[in-house]
Amino acid sequence: MTQSKDSIRKEKSRINHLLDQENRTCAKCKDKKITGCNGCFHLKRKEKLQIQKDAIIEMMK
Repeated sequence: MTQSKDSIRKEKSRINHLLDQENRTCAKCKDKKITGCNGCFHLKRKEKLQIQKDAIIEMMK
């Protein structure tokens, strides 16, 4: 299934917005102080979003 360039751009924008939200939340996360950033669940979420973003960038090429 191919997607239009417009829908791909919208999805990239949506993922960027979600990454921004996770970065803001992670900056305030109290779990990092106890377990370090690797133990913070925000880091795992950010990694998954980054993988999705990278896939979209590949589609745009």
